[in-house]
Amino acid sequence: MHKDAENKIKYIFCSNDKAKAYEEAMQGKLDSQKYEICKKPEIDDLVRIHKDASKKMGINSTPFFIVNGKSISGANTPEIDKALQQK
Repeated sequence: MHKDAENKIKYIFCSNDKAKAYEEAMQGKLDSQKYEICKKPEIDDLVRIHKDASKKMGINSTPFFIVNGKSISGANTPEIDKALQQK
């Protein structure tokens, strides 16, 4: 997992516009800009719940997608595109 992944997840969870925050993270914008790291206890709890659930499912990377029944680890756009075309 990326060294800053957990802080980025917290940023997304705390954002009023989670879709926009997710888009920023996926486009690498959080890599080159400063952003406020969320320190809300309920967000820490939510991250812990997600980490526990992903561990039980054997997921150990971010992002992780299931597209048309195929699991894809990381932001592998060609693999995601290929999975989307298969039905």
